[in-house]
Amino acid sequence: MRGNGRYMSKAVVIANLNKLIEGYSYCLDLARQSLATVEQWPDVGTVAPPAPPEPVAPTIDNQARAYGVTVRAAFYNKYRLLEVRHLTADQNRGRQCVFVDVLDKYGQRIVDHTLEAVGYINGQRPRRAKLDKREGEPMGNLPLYFNDTMTVGVEGAAGMSTDYADGLHTRHLDELGPKGEIWNSPGHHSFYLRFEVV
Repeated sequence: MRGNGRYMSKAVVIANLNKLIEGYSYCLDLARQSLATVEQWPDVGTVAPPAPPEPVAPTIDNQARAYGVTVRAAFYNKYRLLEVRHLTADQNRGRQCVFVDVLDKYGQRIVDHTLEAVGYINGQRPRRAKLDKREGEPMGNLPLYFNDTMTVGVEGAAGMSTDYADGLHTRHLDELGPKGEIWNSPGHHSFYLRFEVV
């Protein structure tokens, strides 16, 4: 046999093999002792691992149901819609928009310059708005005109799927402000959507 570039004597090879056998014998003895210990354990039968919890669909706070707004949920990595709200006359003051915020799981705004609100109008080409407005106001808004019926979701460079709010439109009756102001009237209604990155 060769070792370190030269031939080893028969006696060296036999000595090395005996050391190897001793090492294996030691490991074999440990394995036998472990087996004997395990065989003394009480038999509890086969225990199945606990079943994974059933997935729970997140609750979507759709306060705009009375205005015909429905939510269409995506089923994998997504921008999840957490809140849909029709603005009161006092909140809206004659505007006609869909306001959009996208937050992380801690409730902080997402800073992503590729993030856009996307509104599909009457099944036509989408209307887009960057979600980059300053703190203190919703991150973005989409104009909502009288004949529009809009479906709104969120898109970004991450390519994640999104929940959608369907049926957003302004063709609702007058709603008076606190002093009788007609700030919500046909053609002048707004909605607020809050998404969360999952």
